Amino acid sequence: MQQVSEEQKVKKLLEWAAANGSTFSKVEIRCYEKNFRGVHAACDIAANERILTVPLSMILTASMGWKASSLGARIKSSGVEVGYPYCTYVSCLLLDASKDSTHFFRPYHDIFPTDASNFPFFFAAHDLSTLQELSIAEKLKEEWHFWEEEYKRIVEKVEEFKEVGLERYVALASLLCSRNFYCQNAPEDRLVVPLAGKYLPDCRHVQLSLCEEESDLLVLCFGRTDFRHHSAEEYQ
Repeated sequence: MQQVSEEQKVKKLLEWAAANGSTFSKVEIRCYEKNFRGVHAACDIAANERILTVPLSMILTASMGWKASSLGARIKSSGVEVGYPYCTYVSCLLLDASKDSTHFFRPYHDIFPTDASNFPFFFAAHDLSTLQELSIAEKLKEEWHFWEEEYKRIVEKVEEFKEVGLERYVALASLLCSRNFYCQNAPEDRLVVPLAGKYLPDCRHVQLSLCEEESDLLVLCFGRTDFRHHSAEEYQ
């Protein structure tokens, strides 16, 4: 199978986003190396300036996962208890996308890291020893136990979920936990927003809300601080 470069994946993601009504001309993604990208201002951006719009049709939610994914629907109908529904059911959508090159969310799926070795859950022993000194290792054990028990509960009710595998489920859940947003005036309070999660990973500087003029269509992101544009050469 032909390898797809990071630049090609980003290009496809942005083409998909633009084709479906997103606007993002004031920010850009720059690729440094495999699974390592950065967000840059494409121009000077003032505080509280609109920098990104995303149609609701592109936003992943728990209810979308159990309505649009047959696996998600089976988990939902089984009555199994899950701690973070948006993680479980959006994972089902992304698993569907991984198997279908024509799936609507395939460009978003493909931008996810292909290697989870840099996730704390999957650190090598010498890296974990460093975390132990920072008092993080115990927290990771607790979180791993949480996802492992949830995985077992789901598999007990929906046996085909076993094909996903525990490590893949934990990796997907970890990614989604780091890419969700609260939006108080949205139909659901936890949203996985493709471009917002990619462009604006630091939620302290982002405010997410529905567009007052087109509340059935768009979610907006506003910067809370000034961002300055720098050329790629300035980072060499």
